[in-house]
Amino acid sequence: MKKENLYRIGLFASMSHLTIKTLHFYQSKGLLLPVMVDEENGYRYYSSSQLLDVSRILSLKEAGFTIDQIKEYMDNTIAHAKEMGYVRTLFGRKRTIDELRNTNYMIREQGSRMALNTPIQGTSADIIKKAMIEIDNEFKKQNIKSKMII
Repeated sequence: MKKENLYRIGLFASMSHLTIKTLHFYQSKGLLLPVMVDEENGYRYYSSSQLLDVSRILSLKEAGFTIDQIKEYMDNTIAHAKEMGYVRTLFGRKRTIDELRNTNYMIREQGSRMALNTPIQGTSADIIKKAMIEIDNEFKKQNIKSKMII
């Protein structure tokens, strides 16, 4: 991977609104690993796609999960997705993730991110869809002539 497509740890820390110390801690826990470590100088490099990983970690922390729980969730979700070839939302909607079996590393990593995002974002979408159906049914029941806009 070319260094031009990567960000040194200081810049990535600034971009992700984290400290370098926090990035080191996440690395030590196996939550967020550098894409590359320069053998000459030891600099750690991160990719822009890892900003989504940071966002996921911070969202789960805000929801009250510990770092160890987040790591366990991420590991279990990816392992299940690799074994079964799919993940599900909390409402049972299934998403097949063929990218996890790709020979290209970057595509496999994309598949891992999809496996982690789908249960969370997919469940959110399921909840919104369910609410919209209930609102539409209530509009019909009360003969309300309004339309929903999302």
